[in-house]
Amino acid sequence: MGHQLTSDGDTPWKIVGVVKGMEYETDPTLANSNQIFLPSVTPGSFFSTFVARVDGRAEDHLAQIRDTIQSVDPQVPIFGAKSMEQRLNEVFADPKFYRSAIWTFAGFALLLAVIGIYGIVSYAVVQRTQEIGIRMALGRTPAQLRSMLLRQGLSMIVAGAIPGIAGAQFTSRFLESLMDGAKPIGPVTSAGLILFFAVVASASIWSATRRIARFDIISILRSE
Repeated sequence: MGHQLTSDGDTPWKIVGVVKGMEYETDPTLANSNQIFLPSVTPGSFFSTFVARVDGRAEDHLAQIRDTIQSVDPQVPIFGAKSMEQRLNEVFADPKFYRSAIWTFAGFALLLAVIGIYGIVSYAVVQRTQEIGIRMALGRTPAQLRSMLLRQGLSMIVAGAIPGIAGAQFTSRFLESLMDGAKPIGPVTSAGLILFFAVVASASIWSATRRIARFDIISILRSE
């Protein structure tokens, strides 16, 4: 109290009171910023903003509010008469679009990963047909062979997930600039992502190796 401050290099203003901040800013990049309330030197010199609270749908009262202002001064131009919901939708349109785009691309990337894992494992089964046949002739069951391929596949998944999670940490800053509320992924989220992808990969590998149960050992050994 009693001290002076300047805003943007203007004439110093004397602090006459301290009040609680107001959460009226709809732009998420400006929310919770420092606030200074200054007296208007020339009220209404450029434009003024009125906020009205109504009962019911705000859209139904816009015309009435506009007519009320015009009744005071018909020469005052009125523009930008919108409900708070409409203003918030406009402000958050870009973050919502970026969020939807990221989820869409993430889902498409997951689909490509599942297709790729399934194709690679199916190809590996074909390439290792003779090896699998010999193992079955030595007493290994199809379930044991499928478990072996599952372990080998998951080891590669984990090896690829670790640098992937590390890369996500570096790109989190970019996501924060596009999406309001985006935060860098933590250890729990990283572990959850690896576990989720491991489950998806396990289902793909187990499905791709189901043909092992139909292998004819004699035909495989004869082809060798």
